[in-house]
Amino acid sequence: DKSAQTAHAIGLLDRFRALGVPPSTEPFSAAICACRHGGEGGAATASGLLATMRRLRVARSAWTFNALVEVYSAAGGRGRDAMALLETMAAEGIEPDEVTYTSVLKACRPTRAEA
Repeated sequence: DKSAQTAHAIGLLDRFRALGVPPSTEPFSAAICACRHGGEGGAATASGLLATMRRLRVARSAWTFNALVEVYSAAGGRGRDAMALLETMAAEGIEPDEVTYTSVLKACRPTRAEA
């Protein structure tokens, strides 16, 4: 079950915290990636993880943002959210790459309901 991957990834973050492992970019980014299989709920969870990274002052990278844009793309209908992430990246001094732009374009495509 792919949605179980999201729960497992979030559980690992909780376990790291319980073991006293300081939060870092890579586990958070991997957990955001795992949210691709959760549909609209996965998009909300991934957005929450990005906000948690900010709150905990965990460095966010192009990989982190690319992962979230991919989640938005997989959820469908989240083009505006993907475009807003480009603005957030610029504000944080993070340079988008080819993956970022490709993923934003995919996130902006219409869903079947919109087509």
